[in-house]
Amino acid sequence: MTNDKNALVVAIDETKAIAYFKDSEKFDELLTNIEETCQNFVADVETKSGRADIKSMAYRVTRTRTTLDGWGKKLNEEKRAEIEAVDSVRRGMRERLEKLQDQVRKPLNEWEEQEGVRIARIKSRLQLINEHARVDFSASSAMISDHLKELNDLNDWGEYDEFEEDALAKIEQGIKDQNEALTAAILREEQAQELAKVKAEMEEAQRAAAKAKAETERAEKEAAQAKADKEQAEKDAEEAKARAARIHEARERQAKAQQIVDAAKQEAAPSNQVNTIVQASDDAAKEEPEPEPVTEHHYQRLVEIAKEDKDAFNEAVSQLYHHYPSMGADSAKAILRSIYDGQIKHVSFIKKRDSLRP
Repeated sequence: MTNDKNALVVAIDETKAIAYFKDSEKFDELLTNIEETCQNFVADVETKSGRADIKSMAYRVTRTRTTLDGWGKKLNEEKRAEIEAVDSVRRGMRERLEKLQDQVRKPLNEWEEQEGVRIARIKSRLQLINEHARVDFSASSAMISDHLKELNDLNDWGEYDEFEEDALAKIEQGIKDQNEALTAAILREEQAQELAKVKAEMEEAQRAAAKAKAETERAEKEAAQAKADKEQAEKDAEEAKARAARIHEARERQAKAQQIVDAAKQEAAPSNQVNTIVQASDDAAKEEPEPEPVTEHHYQRLVEIAKEDKDAFNEAVSQLYHHYPSMGADSAKAILRSIYDGQIKHVSFIKKRDSLRP
């Protein structure tokens, strides 16, 4: 084995090797030859020379690898220079042709831009047609009238171009539908107004009926109260009249009895007992106010007492007649009866067990 440090595993011509980089089969044959040479290499690792031969073969493999790689790199650099030159030409070409393309296409771009604006304007109108042609059965007549006005304005626009047939058909159908909806809305609103009017009239009638009922009830109550007041007044008047009649009758009886007593006093002097009673009654009259007139109740009570105690009454008549013989029995009874009735002021019977006056 040669000791040349620059020796390769096998002898390789640079020109051929560079050509091998362009032919993968040839390059594969070269690598196979290198591999077989190494496989056929034999060395004794137990000897110093054998180990030196192994080290030398390994170095040759390294040199073969770096040499082939260097030749390939050199080829790439040459190709890169060519590629760079080609790329530079390409860049210039692209710039010039792109400018030329823009110049050539400019009229078309301007037309397409204007066309886009035109189409967008038409589509905007078509969208408005769809919106105003859409029927809302809950809409008011005023809202539907606004839709009809907009549809008529859109019908007069006249710039639909290739969309004109479709646009005008939609407008026509929309106007028809909205007119039907308008008729229904007007009828619905008239019915609603009529219902509202009827409802208001009913509420007003109910309020008037309630007011009339309240006034009737108040009038009936006032009439009932007036009737009750009248009946009470008539009752009070009757009672006052009856009371006045009783008072008048009592006063007449009292005056008659007083006349009898006065006549009896003139005919005979009263006994000490009668004088004492009369004097005491006269003294009391000066100090006490005039008593109230004797009521019918009092009179009945006196009569009942007199009937229950006939002996006392008869004894009183007998004593009175005894003291006033000229009076007569009937006059004595009349005087006693007047005293019992309370018609003779300041004179009364006093009994040990009970008073004749209630």
